Amino acid sequence: MKRLLHRVRTWSRLPQDDAEHVAEVEFHLEQLVARHMAGGVAEPEARRRARLEFGSRDDVREAARSARGGAILDDAWRDARHAVHQLRSQPGFTLAVMTTLALAIGAATAVFSVADHVLLRASPYRDAASLVVAWETDRTSGTTREPAALPDWRDLQQQVRTLASLEAAVGAVATWTVATGEPLRVSAMQVSPGWLGQLGVAPLRGRDFTEVEGTPGGGAVALISESMWRSRLNAREDVLGATLRLNDVATQVIGVVPDDADHGLDQLHARAAYHGTYEPVGRIDVWLPLQATEAELSRDTHPLLLVGRLAPGNTAGTAQAEVAGVMADLEARYPRSNRGRGAFVEPLQEVVHGPSRPLLVTLLAAVALLAAVATVNVAGLLLLRGAARAREVALRTALGATATRLSRQFAVESAALVGLGAAAGLVVAWAAVRLVRAIGPVDVPRLQEAALDLRSIAVAIALAGVIGVIFSLLPALTAGREDPVAALKGEAGTTTLSPRGLRLRNLLVMTQLALCVSLAIGATLVLRSFRAASRVDPGFDAAQVVKLQYELPASRYPRDFARFPDFTEITQFTERTLQAARQLPGVEAAALAAAHPLDEGFTNSWRVVGREAEGADWPEISVRVTSPGYDATMGLRLRSGRVITDADGGTAPSVALINATAATRFFSGTDPIGQQLAFWGIPRRIVGVVTDERIHGVDQAAPPAVYVPMAQAPGSSGVLLVRSAREPEALLAELRRVIAGVDPQLAVYGAEPFARTVAATLGQRRFAMMVMGAFAVLTVLLALVGVHGMVAYSARQRTRELGIRLALGARPPEVAALVLGGALRLSLAGVALGTVGAFAGAGLLAQLLFGVSRHDPATFIGIPLGVLLVALLAGLGPTRRVLQAAPGAALRGIG
Repeated sequence: MKRLLHRVRTWSRLPQDDAEHVAEVEFHLEQLVARHMAGGVAEPEARRRARLEFGSRDDVREAARSARGGAILDDAWRDARHAVHQLRSQPGFTLAVMTTLALAIGAATAVFSVADHVLLRASPYRDAASLVVAWETDRTSGTTREPAALPDWRDLQQQVRTLASLEAAVGAVATWTVATGEPLRVSAMQVSPGWLGQLGVAPLRGRDFTEVEGTPGGGAVALISESMWRSRLNAREDVLGATLRLNDVATQVIGVVPDDADHGLDQLHARAAYHGTYEPVGRIDVWLPLQATEAELSRDTHPLLLVGRLAPGNTAGTAQAEVAGVMADLEARYPRSNRGRGAFVEPLQEVVHGPSRPLLVTLLAAVALLAAVATVNVAGLLLLRGAARAREVALRTALGATATRLSRQFAVESAALVGLGAAAGLVVAWAAVRLVRAIGPVDVPRLQEAALDLRSIAVAIALAGVIGVIFSLLPALTAGREDPVAALKGEAGTTTLSPRGLRLRNLLVMTQLALCVSLAIGATLVLRSFRAASRVDPGFDAAQVVKLQYELPASRYPRDFARFPDFTEITQFTERTLQAARQLPGVEAAALAAAHPLDEGFTNSWRVVGREAEGADWPEISVRVTSPGYDATMGLRLRSGRVITDADGGTAPSVALINATAATRFFSGTDPIGQQLAFWGIPRRIVGVVTDERIHGVDQAAPPAVYVPMAQAPGSSGVLLVRSAREPEALLAELRRVIAGVDPQLAVYGAEPFARTVAATLGQRRFAMMVMGAFAVLTVLLALVGVHGMVAYSARQRTRELGIRLALGARPPEVAALVLGGALRLSLAGVALGTVGAFAGAGLLAQLLFGVSRHDPATFIGIPLGVLLVALLAGLGPTRRVLQAAPGAALRGIG
């Protein structure tokens, strides 16, 4: 430390010391001159002899500085000033390099930030690796991720020993009636009393649910989330014991849970084959105890998500074997409800993060390609710049500069360049992360938590450090290998690469093109996949349709199944709501449904009357409950028979429609119209066949489905769908008032144009397309810059030769072909390598593609040819300029 302080003090005195030293040197020189003149030597000769005897002023000053100990800091300061001078003297070069590095480092940092939060951060749950999800499977329908029935869960809890615990949860929506203002819709989760404890989540305040509270009639209590406590209850200290009116029930708050208690629950719901009316919400506001009875949730109903913790010494495989054995026993004991039922046990982390992994791995690979191309591009620029400075290097070498001194100077310049690029890159990364959070798909866990934090900044600095080391070596390796004599003889400003430098430059250009083609092929496959998914006929027309969702509380809309389907309050609500909505100006059609066309809703066991034995192994059928007018509102097309009308009321004969898939699969060769199907113990006459709606997503095949009149199957949840050419926001505001007019205490949610809902289902593909497309465009531009520079350089080097060829009668096209020939060979090699690389790596994209092969011939032929053509076009400009200059250069004898 003392030595360092001494050097700092010494360095700070350098200007004063230098001035004193110069004066002292001049004094000694004058003394020598005077001594020689006193001996009779003329003054000019006396000064020459004095300089020879005294030596170089600079050498003496350097020796004095070294002796004082401030040389290192002084040299560093001078190197830094020299680096700044170099960068300022070439603003175009500096801006090009800085921009390229900013894009590469910024993109890499942003993608890492997202991947870090989504995939790399530790789970908030204790020992998350031992948590598993226990799904039910259905052999008849082929589904492997179905929620469980309440009685099945309880049997598994009692019999399975490979799981230390097995808890249940089900998503819900609650209406929070506040003292003033409109009622609020809050996202809720009903959980068994051991749910949070099993995950290792402890309340921040208060306590968890008790076993008693997890039984029917166990009390109206709730836990609330930390964010709800802070944002909606102003973090009030007396929150414990406070009363919230949820679904018209006074509910006591017994605790506050941390926000990360709901980690992965949206994804868990999204992975389920059927998840009722729950939609991903991003955050659970309220936690309620699961108090369901088997009378409400029989073995025919499958709403529960089961998460268990492995007992010590067990794996998901051993748990799978035991759970499957119990389910087989339940199938034998309850053949009517459990026929075909099995089990599928898998790690919770795989369920939550697995589907997002291909997208993020693809983006990481894409940004790695972009960073590599950018690095190669800048390396090429530095290579040429190093060659351009060969004369300077040779001159400094001739004046005594050592290789270490030159390398240090180049390192400082590279560090300054990379530092500027990294600083700008952090700004790019900050903006990119915000953009990703805004446009990213909603089903990627923790995406909204992505931020430019210390981990991301550390990665940016590390990446910049690696790039800086590479860049600092390039100029020294190239310029330092030039022949000083040849360099000194060269024309000022002429760039000359050695054969080794030329080979390196060509290799860089070829690598750029290879990486460019690989990324462009991947981006094109994702783009074509998105276009294919966007062009699929979903079976409905989302244009000019808006939706609002609601959940009718049981307190005011009771469902007494002894009177099914005579649920008076629910029927009155639907009738009044529909009537009022249809009377709004500009409304062309309106309907109510239990689930909108992209909400898969629920399935049910069913049979065709008279064909019971034949249908024993048929899969469950998707049940769609709709009001009259659904076909006109959603553009559902009738294939035969008729649609649901107002005549199909609760007291009318039970009827149903089936979709085309159901008609083809179960009524092949016969007319389904007039036949009867039955579920819930009610036979229903088939009165029509409609086209398929892709209710599992526009990129998924339509399942067999049955449409039931809402009046004959009223439910507590629903969605209002309205077709109108009016501006959506204004129409939605009026529809909110319509529902408020029918029930002022009812909260609505999911109010948006239905086209937006459809677009959200393609979120991952759209996101991948946008990011990879942007990366591909940047990569192509960078590669073209490399090709342009390579052609321009090689053409300039041959200017005199080309001039002579033209003077001897060569035609310009022949000379141009000669110049472009080298570029063509390099481009062909790079494009070929890139195509092979893309072919080998196409498997990464497999899970993102739809409607296009990962080895799509058109893409694998068109993109390489396109890049090759554009690369050649990039070389035409410099070739033309050189051809115009060549005759004059030949006459002047320069080249």
